Amino acid sequence: MGRTGGLPSRRTGGNVTDAEDLRQDEWAATYSPPSLFGPLVGLRPIVCWVTGRGRRIARRISEALPDAELWDGPLADAVAASFKTRRPLVAVAAIGAVARLSAAWIESKNDDPPVVCIDESGSWVVPLLGGHQGGANRI
Repeated sequence: MGRTGGLPSRRTGGNVTDAEDLRQDEWAATYSPPSLFGPLVGLRPIVCWVTGRGRRIARRISEALPDAELWDGPLADAVAASFKTRRPLVAVAAIGAVARLSAAWIESKNDDPPVVCIDESGSWVVPLLGGHQGGANRI
């Protein structure tokens, strides 16, 4: 058994060995992550919220995202602005509400802006649209 106590390996389905642990440790020591925001820099993400608690989370998010714009208005207007300008949208709101408001605007995965939903506690983040190609996963 490896240091992991014999947890199943995702790659082989068998138990993780000490040698495999070592390879993973070596990879982790030399891994250099890509730029956190990559092509998102300069796109001025729109950060919006619905409630007062969401507003506090939105402010914290806007401090972490370069060039973010805090949207102080209706959620529907923020969604419309995001799709019209192809700017990323970070909504501290229920995913169902954002999905319904986005539905009429969705065209294609190549053209839609990245849309990310965050719960009001800031614990859960869901890339709703544009996860891989649009950059939502990086947000």
